[in-house]
Amino acid sequence: MRVLLVHCFYRSSAPSGEDSVYRNEKKLLEDNGYEVITYEKYNDNLDNTSALKKLAAGAEFVWSSQAFREITSVIKKHKPDVAHFHNIFPQISTSAYAACNKLGVPVVQTLHNFRYICPAGLLQRNNKPCEKCIEGSLLSALVHKCYRNSFIATFPMATMIAFNRVTGNFANNVDRYIALTQFGKTRFMAGGLPQDKISVKPNFVNDVGDASANIGDYMLYVGRLTQEKGVVTLIEACKQTKHIPLKILGDGELRGQLESVCIQHDLNVEFLGYQNKDTVISMLKNSRFLVLPSECYEGFPVTIAEAYACGKPVLGSKIGSLNEIIEENITGRKFTFGSPEALAECMKSMWSDTATLQIMSKNSRTAFDEKYNPEINLHMLAGIYKDVINLNDEKSVQKKTAAQKK
Repeated sequence: MRVLLVHCFYRSSAPSGEDSVYRNEKKLLEDNGYEVITYEKYNDNLDNTSALKKLAAGAEFVWSSQAFREITSVIKKHKPDVAHFHNIFPQISTSAYAACNKLGVPVVQTLHNFRYICPAGLLQRNNKPCEKCIEGSLLSALVHKCYRNSFIATFPMATMIAFNRVTGNFANNVDRYIALTQFGKTRFMAGGLPQDKISVKPNFVNDVGDASANIGDYMLYVGRLTQEKGVVTLIEACKQTKHIPLKILGDGELRGQLESVCIQHDLNVEFLGYQNKDTVISMLKNSRFLVLPSECYEGFPVTIAEAYACGKPVLGSKIGSLNEIIEENITGRKFTFGSPEALAECMKSMWSDTATLQIMSKNSRTAFDEKYNPEINLHMLAGIYKDVINLNDEKSVQKKTAAQKK
């Protein structure tokens, strides 16, 4: 099977798990005999010098004539059986779907975030879940400057969503969407995407070898140091659990502030910055558990699948997809998001109950083996491809039959 993969990489200064998922799926397909063609853009190449240039680029953001031409050329040259899109913003746009439709190539789109229904992509405002752009008008996003706290930045995002809703591009020009969880699927359905076009397929990670039986001497956080990730709540909780060491892998705008708080209160917290994948896996294997205090609707954090592969339970927020992926007292524990007190209590109980930790560790590895390994993911992905190709063939036959009757 010949697959066209389409992705716009995030800026290297703001790395995203979406880029890793794209690379993982690309390698998975190549390693299993699929012929992969790629169309890639890089946001590092964007000119970010002035607001006027951003506004001038707004039309291309909503409908990129360049991407339409280039995708058309790629399809004519390579004749893919299916096109699988990951991130199309801001340089590719839904014009690429139209190019595929025009040339009879079925379209699959993975929904890594909520950009299709929320200008900010997080369904969050003022550090709390917000679904106003689902329930009502997108004007709310403009009023509150939801994307990067900027009207100029929010305007093209809201315009893009409104344009594609009105024209039916989201509903009609994509043959199959891939939501990462059932929770995600419900939000996209509420936002207007057709239920019968949304499949659920989680992210996966490669096997890391035997799961660790080691009960480590620290808990681990892996991710960006930003407000929506709940790291402020995590550090507040650490004030109540000074006997529990925390190691933090990642960086972000809050790092300096958080480090100052830890020094001021003499907290048992170590900031180690961004680390490569091998280091992350090694530190996961030697940890006691992963802590994930997000206060936004996550897609499917790859770090959870990595923790499960390493045989490590997860302490996470009771919110959105995390509430679905983490099974209470089976693969981890959950706490009321945004509550340092609730998080601290869970940290204490998980840390001290080593017998339950050992059971949850075994269950976590089982969850990886049964749900999040490459083989199972390839089977699910192949099924989606075959499904949309068959449906596309049926549509082609129907069109030819209708044309002959005329």
